[in-house]
Amino acid sequence: MGKGPKVPTGKSLRVLDKTRDKSGTGEDAEAHLPLQGPAHEVALIEELCAFPPIRDSENLADFLRFLYRTRSNGLIAEQLERKFFRRREEGEAMPDGSPDDGEGPYVKPEHARERVKKLNLHLAKFASSHPLAEWICDIPEPIGARGYKLEIMPAPWTASQCLWMDHLRHAKDLIVVSGTHLFFFNKSAKTVFRYTDINDTAPQHDEGGKWRKDLFASVRQAHPDAELEGFEPWANTYLASGDILAFESISKWFYAQATVHIERRTTQDISTSDLLGKTPIYIGRTQTNARIRAILKEPSLSHLRYSIEDPNGIVLIRGITGPERSDLSPFCNVGKDGRVTSKDGCVFALVTRARNPHGHGHITIIACDYYAPAIARVIAVMTDDRWAPQILQKAKWPKRPYLPGSFQMLFRLRVFEDFMHDHGVPELLCAALYDEPLAPVS
Repeated sequence: MGKGPKVPTGKSLRVLDKTRDKSGTGEDAEAHLPLQGPAHEVALIEELCAFPPIRDSENLADFLRFLYRTRSNGLIAEQLERKFFRRREEGEAMPDGSPDDGEGPYVKPEHARERVKKLNLHLAKFASSHPLAEWICDIPEPIGARGYKLEIMPAPWTASQCLWMDHLRHAKDLIVVSGTHLFFFNKSAKTVFRYTDINDTAPQHDEGGKWRKDLFASVRQAHPDAELEGFEPWANTYLASGDILAFESISKWFYAQATVHIERRTTQDISTSDLLGKTPIYIGRTQTNARIRAILKEPSLSHLRYSIEDPNGIVLIRGITGPERSDLSPFCNVGKDGRVTSKDGCVFALVTRARNPHGHGHITIIACDYYAPAIARVIAVMTDDRWAPQILQKAKWPKRPYLPGSFQMLFRLRVFEDFMHDHGVPELLCAALYDEPLAPVS
């Protein structure tokens, strides 16, 4: 009976476990093991390894995983040559202890540096092709004996991207929903007017004139001196200039960021089923926009503390805090019950972000008290990186990978003597961050 193969033991087993890679391209002995680390880091590394330029380059994916495993200790080029690329010095004994066969591959620090440089180039390509990624990866040039050390850091989003990232992630599902204005028109007298506190939406078919009759009764109840003889209600005919300007700002910014064309609909011509699969931005006055009022009554939004309570500029802050009082008091009268009114005639605008109670993603509501152009001005500064960083600074929110999924911001806007055209820059008064409500997250 012949002798079987010799079973390696001890030192010879460890040597054979590191069999020489004749090509010198490298191998990760732990490549088959799952990566260990924070979930978002591991997910990023695996996504990078699947990125075609890295995946299809010889051993770059394994090299990236190796650098992640050794991230706690930076490795200089010579160490990378030995530990990953399995190279040795010229004249050094081979792994099995035999003399140098003269074939190499030998340690060449410039080879490791070239591979790091190539990997860094592909990491930069990934970052530029994934502008909405929350995290990025980089391998800085070593300083002194520091060595190469892989770093994972928050993506360098701009301030405006931070403010809108919840919608940028689902940019193709974005829709802007604005209100319409109810006017009363007298054809013979060539007269048109509206009440700013009444904005009922008309049904598609007013059978028997019931809607018109009920509407006129509501008007006379709110305005006993109303003269409606000869007037007919016109709904869904006029849009507020503030709504139009607001939509233009949103459209331009999202097209520049994500190359998407945003749809706009009015509360009059959109149904709940039309909003399925959408992540809406609602703009309008709380008092006259029934859809905004209905959304704010959803149980999943009961955590919100800021609300516009009155068309004459009264804001209510439930459970108002000491810091909020301090932020508001220079500009506003603040009651014990959290009711806030302006001291100098400025108007308010309220931005609300929350999980979408009727679908996936998030919703944003930008509402005002009685002056619709305030909405357009607030959106203008939220989409402009000359002003957006000041919003984050005032709110004491760091520029981090993402903002909480639910927050509110209360702005004031000074309206100068030329009421229709001269507006100040909206100023953030105070803001509230909320923990996410316990609701399904899509």
